[in-house]
Amino acid sequence: MKQLISPDHGRRVGIYDEDKHIMYKYGVKKSKHFFRKANSWGIDAWIINDFLPDDAIIILHSVEEGIYYKTTRKVFKEHGKYLNYLKHSLQMFLSLEHWTTGNKAL
Repeated sequence: MKQLISPDHGRRVGIYDEDKHIMYKYGVKKSKHFFRKANSWGIDAWIINDFLPDDAIIILHSVEEGIYYKTTRKVFKEHGKYLNYLKHSLQMFLSLEHWTTGNKAL
């Protein structure tokens, strides 16, 4: 597993399983990290554009809900929207309609 470290603030923003081509974001709080205006989850754009391979899967765990959200890099590239949000680096947001959900790591 490879740690994904933000170049902006030096904190871990996810982990990547190179064998399975899966990026995981654990410990996400919907009350804090969900972009309500766009009904979307966001990920740093550099991860989508520069790091993940074309066939990568993205799994996000919302701890407050106990729900796992799953999508692909391809879907993010096709339907995601760019936004510079507050003090964060450029992010891509993907609306809920493009995620599948479950109560365990999909």
